Amino acid sequence: MRLHQQVLQIGTDWGDGGHTKLYFLEGEKKAIIDTGVDSSPKGDIARYLAYFGYKLSDIDIILNTHGHSDHAGGNPAIQGSAVCMHEADTFLVEDPTKAFDYLTAPTRKLMGKSDAEIGEERARYVSSAVKQKVTRLLKDGDVVDLGKGIQLKVVSIPGHTMGSIGYLWEKEGMFFVGDSAMAQGSRPGIFPALYHPLTYARTLQRLLEMPMGLLALGHYYQALRVNSNPIKQGNQIALYLEDCQEINNRIMESVAKAIQKNWGSPFPAIMAEAVEDLTQRLNLRREPATGMPNNAARALGIYYLDITKAL
Repeated sequence: MRLHQQVLQIGTDWGDGGHTKLYFLEGEKKAIIDTGVDSSPKGDIARYLAYFGYKLSDIDIILNTHGHSDHAGGNPAIQGSAVCMHEADTFLVEDPTKAFDYLTAPTRKLMGKSDAEIGEERARYVSSAVKQKVTRLLKDGDVVDLGKGIQLKVVSIPGHTMGSIGYLWEKEGMFFVGDSAMAQGSRPGIFPALYHPLTYARTLQRLLEMPMGLLALGHYYQALRVNSNPIKQGNQIALYLEDCQEINNRIMESVAKAIQKNWGSPFPAIMAEAVEDLTQRLNLRREPATGMPNNAARALGIYYLDITKAL
């Protein structure tokens, strides 16, 4: 889909129902904002670009919004391109051991997994990971000039990860933010996958104060008052961001209340209490086998860790 005479939106499918939106920009230099998973470039991206007369080898620059595998997993398959990412997220693609210990180990411990079990899982993760090299480290305020009028300002918008960034094309009012405003997550009935919820709250306020005419997201996010289309325009932008704030606040309040009520209890008991409360406040889908939304342990575990650190 063409969003602008110089911007193409590309959808890529992965896993069991996963889908990521990518954005191809046509300046003197050709850039793609995120690359999907490892199979995306030679599959969905190549097919879509061919329709518009391009090849993968035409991509000069990869602009990652963050380091997760559904946004940066396709980087190695686009050979010869410069890879740009915020410096705080580079370990996610360059060091699989550190990536596992950041993404997975903390909530595994909360759920009672032993060090040996976590070690085995870490070893499997590291053995299957493909190491990448980031060639340009970005920071807040940097500008990426693609030519033909496309100058993208790098905006630090952490919360999903600490290195999450958006690319703002100020001239056109277009802001590409990846997963930095997640509403209630990309699949019905789950929780947003945040690694720094308290930081995310500040980011959402910053986003609300930024002038933009189009907000381009990385997934079909489930909100409270607007549809899940990844492109928000006009007054939809503020409504969507306010929905993100409300969802984050509801989760934060329920987890904090569960911690207070069950102080000293193991995390699974606190998680169960929070889910029970949130069932009345959000549209949750519980899995029959566990009675929990399918990402409850990881998502609420991060809220638990963030809140208890702040106490």
